Amino acid sequence: MGFFRKKEKEKLKNKEKKESLDYEQAKEEYLNTILNVSKSRSNWVSAAILSLFITLLSILGVFYFGMRSTVIPYFFEIDRNGTVHKLTVGEYEKQYVPEEALITLTLKEFIENSRWISTDEVVQNNFVEKAFNYSSPKVIQKLKSIYAQEELTKLIKNGVTRDILIETVTKADETLYNARWTETIYNENGNIINQIGKFGNFNIQIIKPKNTAEMKKNPLGITIVDFNISTNTK
Repeated sequence: MGFFRKKEKEKLKNKEKKESLDYEQAKEEYLNTILNVSKSRSNWVSAAILSLFITLLSILGVFYFGMRSTVIPYFFEIDRNGTVHKLTVGEYEKQYVPEEALITLTLKEFIENSRWISTDEVVQNNFVEKAFNYSSPKVIQKLKSIYAQEELTKLIKNGVTRDILIETVTKADETLYNARWTETIYNENGNIINQIGKFGNFNIQIIKPKNTAEMKKNPLGITIVDFNISTNTK
């Protein structure tokens, strides 16, 4: 009997020990679960704070760049062969100064556009508009006065046309250029009725465009600010 009682006590003791061990394991698992949840929550909070910080930085960046110029101008020269020269991005007023060849070309275009006469009113208006694009307000008024004296509208209605042949363009000093050209005048039948030699002095300045409209008309700012033309009949 004593042997069986001893066995029962050992079983009871082992059972209690096992229950105690199971309790400790369950307790440990519970604590680990709570700890993992806490760590997970902490990680999510950290991630949320980091995301919020990045979002704030992005918003500040948008505002910062929005306050700056949203257009970065770029300027380049293209020669008659289509080759690009002197590409300049941004800081136009500090970095870009047109070369003499480009200024000379612009002056030639101004002379041609301001002196050509076409019987096509659309073409003629394009000539005048292009000439005005390179002109200061003073020069525009001078051109209008010349057109009025020549009775340009009447010449066009009578079928008179005028062709321009530029002979030379030279630089006299820092802003002054001289040009020589021949104007050939035709009647409505296409016959030459007169040829006139011209000599002109042109004062040219580089005036930076002040707004988008001016930039579209004259992006390089090469501007004729004054001129005088003399005539020699051939």
